[in-house]
Amino acid sequence: MVEGLLPGQIRPVATGQQAGPAARRQELPDVSFRQSLDESLRSEGGVKFSAHALKRISSRGIELGNREMSEIEDAVRRAASKGSRDSLLMADEYALVVNIPSRTVITAMDRGAMREGVITNVDSAVFLQGTR
Repeated sequence: MVEGLLPGQIRPVATGQQAGPAARRQELPDVSFRQSLDESLRSEGGVKFSAHALKRISSRGIELGNREMSEIEDAVRRAASKGSRDSLLMADEYALVVNIPSRTVITAMDRGAMREGVITNVDSAVFLQGTR
């Protein structure tokens, strides 16, 4: 009854899987550049993009290079320092709605989409460097 419980008689449970280094090696999943960039930015406390925002950026032809990303990150920091929750970030050619606590871009608009003139559910606006 106590046979399997005595020291020296304890054996690992066989699960059918190897336990050595070969078993621990895993294939890395294929990830897109955007996913890699988002992961890198998250780990550094940078801005991330929702799936909806990425779709809008792509469909509206908005180009965000290193300079623009730096300006966006600076604007998010400034908005956070003022206690903002959902901010409209304004640039010359585009605007972004960003949830400040999560540092996530929620949606993106180009000049055409901004012509509608109504943007809801924001508590602050930040003008990006190039627009001041």
